[in-house]
Amino acid sequence: MSITATGSSDPYEAFLSCSEEMFAAAVKQEWDTLTTLMEQRSQWESEIRRLRALDGPRQPLSPRQQEIFRRVLDLDREVQERVGPWLTHAGKLLKSWGALPS
Repeated sequence: MSITATGSSDPYEAFLSCSEEMFAAAVKQEWDTLTTLMEQRSQWESEIRRLRALDGPRQPLSPRQQEIFRRVLDLDREVQERVGPWLTHAGKLLKSWGALPS
């Protein structure tokens, strides 16, 4: 599967790699890159869900998979902290231009 060029064919590792790339893009304020990576990561998430459904929903995650999901959650929090102020600023700009209701 070649959803993204993360260098890994394991969907869990690719999911983590995409999350790490998203964090790097947020730090650099590369919003277009972040958006593209979010779409790619969503595809990996769908692939993981598909595989989990095939394995059976009660199949426990491996220790590495648990570690990956914990790291992804941490990265998501970091991305939100960096994106939040930009979204607030963009919203204020759009309101001042009359593009959004007050």
